[in-house]
Amino acid sequence: MPDLGPNLPADDSARGATSAGTQVFVVTTPTGLATVCAALADGLFPGADRRVLLAGATVTGRASADLLEAFDAVRPLTDFALTAENPRTLVLPRSEVAPGPALAAAFPAARIDLYADGLAAYGPIRGPLAGGLDGRVDRLLHPDLVPGLRPVLSSGSAARRTPISTDAVRKATDRLAARSEPVAGAEAGSVGLVLGHYLSALGALDAAEEERLNLEAALAVRDLGAARIVFAAPAGQPSTVASLARRAAELGLELEVRFDQRSVESWLADPAVGFVAGCFPNGLSAADRLYGHAVRAVGVELLLHELQPAANGSRIPLALADQLYGERRGTLDVERLGVLVRAITYAMQPSTFRRYQYAAAEIATADPALLPRYLPVGRLLALGLAGPAGLRPAAARLVPRRLRRRVLAGR
Repeated sequence: MPDLGPNLPADDSARGATSAGTQVFVVTTPTGLATVCAALADGLFPGADRRVLLAGATVTGRASADLLEAFDAVRPLTDFALTAENPRTLVLPRSEVAPGPALAAAFPAARIDLYADGLAAYGPIRGPLAGGLDGRVDRLLHPDLVPGLRPVLSSGSAARRTPISTDAVRKATDRLAARSEPVAGAEAGSVGLVLGHYLSALGALDAAEEERLNLEAALAVRDLGAARIVFAAPAGQPSTVASLARRAAELGLELEVRFDQRSVESWLADPAVGFVAGCFPNGLSAADRLYGHAVRAVGVELLLHELQPAANGSRIPLALADQLYGERRGTLDVERLGVLVRAITYAMQPSTFRRYQYAAAEIATADPALLPRYLPVGRLLALGLAGPAGLRPAAARLVPRRLRRRVLAGR
């Protein structure tokens, strides 16, 4: 029977599992630390004789003391003096950043768990796990941001997908967030927050496009019911922000611009905030699932059309943000959402995830406009997933052979 990639239920068998010996946790971002600490609070790493955290100063500097008390030792990322520890378990970021792969190679007998934060957890990594680690990974731990949706990870991994409760993630995130003064003079839940980004500075959009996106976000939180609108502005863009404030005033919006460098977590935890809009998938999903704010995604389709290459890891988080919080919200249940994720995964990496070809074909037939919303039309044509149904195979043959080879190689 064609493999649509069944959306298997989340694995719960890891709760209560035991693993004696030393556990080493590699953390490179503040949200990664919150994710790991939430997993510990959920009881997903019982039975350790000793827990060692390897983390940079930018991570530990954001953490409260009680958050770090879960570990017996805290060491810098560059500290490789772990031979005496002889770790039995390595807990590494899914993104395979240093020093995770080096530690995995140095301790070949250690069990490996991966963790991911945000909506990126549901998409694939680029190619097989480094160093042949696919067969060593026991679990992928991730916040349960889309209940019932199974993360993809990699084609060769049989790792158990293990969700972390959003309650534990929120508690850890609250302890991670910088202590900041709340928005003054605002009633609880009355403020609409527009999440600013560096999109034009990064070349993702031009300045005019970014301004339109931010204006759309301001209108979105107003329409959701915000009594006051705050724009959390990125640092270093005062001229752009001044233009945005003028345009907002022309539309009858009073936009309060804030340059105070609070973290996204701190803004979301502010009791005055009740509405959030923007295009940052992780911020939007945290606002909804961790803090219960009303959320709208804006500008997602525009960003997806600018996103390069086709296999860019931001593609599935943006597609999920669109489906959950954007124009397409509520149109797919979680089972169909799983089929869509697998269809996009196939189009991103067709040679690696060939088994998801039928999921992509099914989506292309059932809703021909859906995949072009999230993927370059040229890629879909090369794979026979775009154009009139009767002409799709012919359209695929007409694409130059060299391009088709590149597409099928996932490039």
